[in-house]
Formats: sequence, structure tokens, C-alpha cells
Amino acid sequence: MVILGIMIALVVIIAVYFIATQRSLVMTKENIANAFSQIKVSQQSRFDALTELAKATKSYSEYEYKTLMEVISKRQSSNDIKGIENNEEILRNLSGRINALAENYPDLKASETYKETMQSINKYENTVRTSRMVFNDTVTIYNRKVKQFPSSLVASVLGYKAEDYLEMDDSKSDMPNLEY
Repeated sequence: MVILGIMIALVVIIAVYFIATQRSLVMTKENIANAFSQIKVSQQSRFDALTELAKATKSYSEYEYKTLMEVISKRQSSNDIKGIENNEEILRNLSGRINALAENYPDLKASETYKETMQSINKYENTVRTSRMVFNDTVTIYNRKVKQFPSSLVASVLGYKAEDYLEMDDSKSDMPNLEY
């Protein structure tokens, strides 16, 4: 009778651990999705600000405006890490072009629209950096749960796999200097 009681207690403990670990994995996986979504929102805000800045260049150079709008149109749906990284490259390229254009047109650089938009872009850039750090921190927590014993047993039974980090080339880690 005592052995049966110990066996039942052991089964209950294992079941409670299994359920608690599964809930923890789901919660962390949702946090990853949330952090990824925050990156997408921040990128969209940067694209919007850069689009407004591109529109402001129209009165200075129709050719440059068309070129900038073509670059903006190349952004991709960022439903995966590769899409996020491709959009980052497009944003860096676009920012560099706008910065070069502002150097060629001092009136543009002195305009209030340019100044306000550049402040917004810098704010969004900081938000993207923060969102990327939160994403990678959350992936680290999740990956530890997936890889460390004994939670790795639950994760493998339920089909949870390690997630990839957002990575950037060290040479591309910063946005071009957009100070005005």
C-alpha cells in the first residue's frame, strides 16, 4: 500500500512538472513572438519616417525622390529572421542615401521637416536596437529551457526546438550617422 502511494505521488509530481514546464515553454515562445513583432513595428515606423523624408526631397531632386521611393518599395514582408535582416540592410542603404542627399542640398538639411524626421528616425533606430536585444534575450531564455535537463525532456516530447538569434554583421551594426 505504501509503495502504491509513493508511485502515485511520483506520477503526480512528474505530471505537475511536465505541465509546469510546458506552460513555461509556451509563455517563453509567446514572448519571442511578441519581441519579434515589436521589431517589425519599429522597422515599419522607420520606413514610414524615411518615406516622409524621401517625400521632402521631392522638391529638391525628382530623380533622388524616385530613387529613394524605389529603395523603399524593395522592403520585404518580415515574417522571419531573414526578412528582418534584409529590411535592416534596406534601411541602412536608404538612410545613407538620404544623408548624402542632405549634404548636397543644405536647404533640405536646414528644413524643419528634415530635422523632425531625423529625430524620429533616430528614436525608431534606438527602439529597433532595444527590441533586438529583448528578442535575443528572450530566445536565450527559451533555448536554455529547450536544451537544459530535465526541461529538455519535456521540450523534446512536445516538439519544441531551439530558436535562432537575430544576428548582424559587426560592420553593419550601426545605422549611418544621421545627425543634422
